[in-house]
Amino acid sequence: MPARWVLHRAGITNVYQYADETLHFAGGRLLLRGVNGSGKSTAMNMLLPFLLDADARRIDAAGEQSRVLRSWMLSGRDERQPVGYLWVELRRPSDAGEGGHTDEHLVFGCSIRANRSTDRITTWWFVTPRRPGVDLALVEGRVPLSADALRAELGAGALFTQDQRSAYRAEVRNRLYGGADIEQHVRLLHVVRSPRVGDRIDVDLPRYLEDALPQLSEAALEDAAQPLEDLEEHRRNVEDLRRTAAALDALEAVFRGYARSELRRRAGSALDSLAERASLVRAESSARHARERATAALATTEQAVTDLERDERRLSQEIAALKASEAYQQGAELDDLRAHVRSLADKVAAARARAARRAERRDEARGALRSAADEAVGDQSALTAELSELAALVLSGGLSPRPPEAPALAVRPLPAGALPGEAPFAAEVPEDGSEVDVDPPALGEVRAAAKVRVGDVVEVHEALEVTDRAERQLRSAEDALQGAERSLEAALSAFHEARAALSAMAARGRDDLRSWWEALLLHCSSQGLAPPAPVDLERADLVDARAEVSAALAQAVDEAADRHRQAQAQLAAQRDDRLAVLAECRARAAELAARTVPEPPALAWQAARAAPCLADLVDFAPTLAPAARAGLEAALEAAGLLSAEVRAAGAGVELGDGQLIVVGAGPVPEPLSALLSVTIPDELAGVVDRDGLAAVLDAVSTNAADLHTDDERTVVTTGGEFRTGALRGRHAKTLAEHVGVTARRASLERQRAEGAAQLAEASAALEATEASSAQVSARLEEALGLRRALPRADALADAAARARLREAALDDARRQRRERQDERAAADAAHSEAADASRRAAATLG
Repeated sequence: MPARWVLHRAGITNVYQYADETLHFAGGRLLLRGVNGSGKSTAMNMLLPFLLDADARRIDAAGEQSRVLRSWMLSGRDERQPVGYLWVELRRPSDAGEGGHTDEHLVFGCSIRANRSTDRITTWWFVTPRRPGVDLALVEGRVPLSADALRAELGAGALFTQDQRSAYRAEVRNRLYGGADIEQHVRLLHVVRSPRVGDRIDVDLPRYLEDALPQLSEAALEDAAQPLEDLEEHRRNVEDLRRTAAALDALEAVFRGYARSELRRRAGSALDSLAERASLVRAESSARHARERATAALATTEQAVTDLERDERRLSQEIAALKASEAYQQGAELDDLRAHVRSLADKVAAARARAARRAERRDEARGALRSAADEAVGDQSALTAELSELAALVLSGGLSPRPPEAPALAVRPLPAGALPGEAPFAAEVPEDGSEVDVDPPALGEVRAAAKVRVGDVVEVHEALEVTDRAERQLRSAEDALQGAERSLEAALSAFHEARAALSAMAARGRDDLRSWWEALLLHCSSQGLAPPAPVDLERADLVDARAEVSAALAQAVDEAADRHRQAQAQLAAQRDDRLAVLAECRARAAELAARTVPEPPALAWQAARAAPCLADLVDFAPTLAPAARAGLEAALEAAGLLSAEVRAAGAGVELGDGQLIVVGAGPVPEPLSALLSVTIPDELAGVVDRDGLAAVLDAVSTNAADLHTDDERTVVTTGGEFRTGALRGRHAKTLAEHVGVTARRASLERQRAEGAAQLAEASAALEATEASSAQVSARLEEALGLRRALPRADALADAAARARLREAALDDARRQRRERQDERAAADAAHSEAADASRRAAATLG
């Protein structure tokens, strides 16, 4: 990317009082220094922004002069058709390939030709990379080039006539700014360079800065407007998100409780698992220790077995050896006899034992027989009773098989001596000596039929139990439905109450806002303020859009307060200015009261005086007319001679102030001494040399023709024109004020009168400003009171929140009623189905 263009040089050739002047910029900056009237502002007016916009109507920074170009080209010269040049040179570094860097230059400027006979100004403009004074000569033989000569020098494409200024401006923009529009910046440059730019800076600065901003494109405006158009949709989305957030909060609360319970359960399970693990670890440790002990015991046991087996083999060998011996054989026969005796004794004992056992069995059999006879009689009676009861049940149950009759017992006596050694006795036994058959075929049929009927009865009982449960569930569902209906009625009543309260609150809020708005309109109209932007309170939604309505009302009163604050700030600044003016007027009045004669005005570039000035030592010639006196004093004042010090210099006197030096260099044909006489006051008689001062006056010319000579002669004229060295100019006054005692005293009295009038005017202006400031402060306080009194929407917001809660509760009650209705319908269907099943099961019983 190339570097930026930087101002490098500028030139003025044969325009105004410049013959051929080249100005050099340092880093794009230029400092012009000189006394007032030396031409600094004029030089800048000639160059920029004049050479950028090619508009001679705006060439004067103050905007107060017309036909400036004509004045520059024709005033003070005798040429019939003078030609002059104004140009600016810019520079920027550019790459030159392998050779390093070089500087690129661009020159644009204007040529001006004036015609005295037709009083017409003609301009032509040029843009070229050639540099005046380097490779382009704009002056040949001290005569500036004509338009044809410049065209021949630069080429037709580089020159633009007066009618082609728009093409010239476009060429400059293309070369310097890439074709960008710089009109806003040029306009701001004209504003900034105006000497009155600071008169209303607090009011106009925002407008200046706003004008300097680039214009917004339609796309940017549409992009900025689109969010405003989507605001309503965004508001609905926000409300939906708010309701979703509320639902999610409720869900989150429920889920948090569930998560806590589940976490608590899982934590308990984890603790139980940990305890079980600890128990298993302890059991595993105990088992490991037991295994170690068992392993040790097993090893010991195996060792003992090994030892016993070894002992067994040894003893077996010893026994085999003993059995083979003769002594063992003899002992074996004796043992056989002993064993036979013992066997016979054992048989005798066994026979005795058998006899005893038989006697015991006989006694037991006798008792058992008696018990069996008694038990048989009891069983027969019980069987008879049970069969009778069974017959009644079979009859009541509608069973076709009938139970058998109870069998009869036959009784016969036992034969005598049935058992050895016992007396005969009688016993009740069956006639045939066999057991009674307690399960005849008839009883089996009854049992089978009873089993079938029992199954049917069980089925009926189960169906009845299902029916009872369904009926209980139905009653519970009906109770729940009734509770849901009551809850719905309560929720609906609460919802209507909340909506009614909300409507009443909204109506009161609308009335309050309407009264507040009327108070604001009254405030604006009574204070002379523009009415605020209208707010439709009648159709405004104070429930859902209450924040927007409050914001609009707050903005309206804030704008009114801001206008009061702006007025207050302006009055505060005005008060500070008027205080400063009042202080200056008081100081000026005190200074004038302390003076006996007025001090001649010193120019801004003059140093403070330490010796008498020329005005203290001279007076006008008696024959000089008042107009000439005023003109001569104006020239002396503007040249800096009137307030210059009169001090000794060698054998003579000089006028000086640090920069200006006038000495008695010899008399001139029309000296100043012919119009001024030396009048030294008595108190300065020994301080100032009269003759030396007279010689200085003799050296100053009053001939207007000497203004244009090439010497360094100091010239002042009665027409107000002057020349001191390079300083030239003209000044005008209507009355002489500082030359002569009478004039100075009259001037002092006029100044005192003017100072007193200014002091009174400043005091009155300050009082008016303070009164206005107090009024504005009261208006601001009234606006702030309205801002504080803006009805708040807290109660309405609470009522809206309650209404939303009641609406949510109503929706929940309706949902619960629908669920209870579904549950009751399901329970009713289940009860009907269970009742049908019970009836079908009961029908099978006959």
